[in-house]
Amino acid sequence: MDESDIVSGVVPQTIRHGLAQYVWKPLSTEGKHNLKLTIQCAGQLVTRVEALESKYSEPWSGIVSDARGLLQLFGDTPGMFGATVQHAIKLADDKGEIHQAIVSSPFYKTYFDLSNHRAACESIAWPEVEEHMRNLEAAKTEAGGWSLTEASTVLDGAIEKWPDWVEQCREPALTVFAQPKVSACLLSLAAAVRVEDPSQTSDALRILSLIRAANAAFKNKDFPAAMDRLGLAASRHAAEQTVNRFKAACLKALESAEDCQVDNLLQIKAALPAGDTRQRVSLSKVEDRNAAWQVFDLLSAKAWEASSLQDFIRFCEVIDGFANTVETTATDAGFEQILRVSKEKASIVKAVTELAASNQRYTALGTISDERIIRPRDDQGVDEEG
Repeated sequence: MDESDIVSGVVPQTIRHGLAQYVWKPLSTEGKHNLKLTIQCAGQLVTRVEALESKYSEPWSGIVSDARGLLQLFGDTPGMFGATVQHAIKLADDKGEIHQAIVSSPFYKTYFDLSNHRAACESIAWPEVEEHMRNLEAAKTEAGGWSLTEASTVLDGAIEKWPDWVEQCREPALTVFAQPKVSACLLSLAAAVRVEDPSQTSDALRILSLIRAANAAFKNKDFPAAMDRLGLAASRHAAEQTVNRFKAACLKALESAEDCQVDNLLQIKAALPAGDTRQRVSLSKVEDRNAAWQVFDLLSAKAWEASSLQDFIRFCEVIDGFANTVETTATDAGFEQILRVSKEKASIVKAVTELAASNQRYTALGTISDERIIRPRDDQGVDEEG
């Protein structure tokens, strides 16, 4: 080709017309299944033309403008390959073959109809998305992982804004741009935690809360496995908290004054795991076990000082929960004998409670003794003499 034709615009104009007629128009006319191909072709065209020498940039700018207009309309993310809303507006103003092909397609026409509104929303949201992703990248360590302290701050902000971003940005934008970055960070942080190490429990819980929040915003196939793994640390932490609450309740009861000791003993029930959870309170230290079983023995003694049958029953409930959830060991010196006596005392309280409950059920059957006897009935509903 003659150099002057290439530079003056004859060749670029011809190629631009050929692209519009034989590439962009067929891709648009044939419908949705060509969307990805259109984006790919437009992106490669912009890249290759902009790689030419500067003297060709002006005469070939129309080709680039058309490609960027398509990228602004159909691109996965805002601003792909330098596309702006002005490029889409120019396609509409030119009313050429590309515009005609797009507006004649039921699928593609909506992109033009929503272009300005979407661009206005993305002008607010997308800079925020890009800033958060830059900050997340900056939170990387020299080893290639992420700093939990810095990354968690960025992730908190991103996950909080995620629902708004979904509304404001085009559908695939977060999926292809932000979601992989957030997922990679979270999964890397999760993999770096040693869940069996109690000193890393707080980190594990922090990461677990972040992954749960992210999983509510979007799905990743690797999130469930990460949450299951970190859940081991969460379970250990919950068990530790239960033990600490129980120990604190026992000490409070032992150290309390006589006038409020009964109330504090009854409040121990709230520090015990619920019976249907199968959770156990495991006391590893001798002093903790001794304190716990001093309380157990005290419960059996104080039950007889209850001011009412209802309080007596409440003591029995605490004793029952205590016996079923607090693990003990018989290796402590003299502990076996103490435990045996305490259990005998507790069994008497439970037996009296069962007797009281049975008496209440019996009394509830009627006020006349004869009415409390449930007689068998024959097939005609007549009482049989027994």
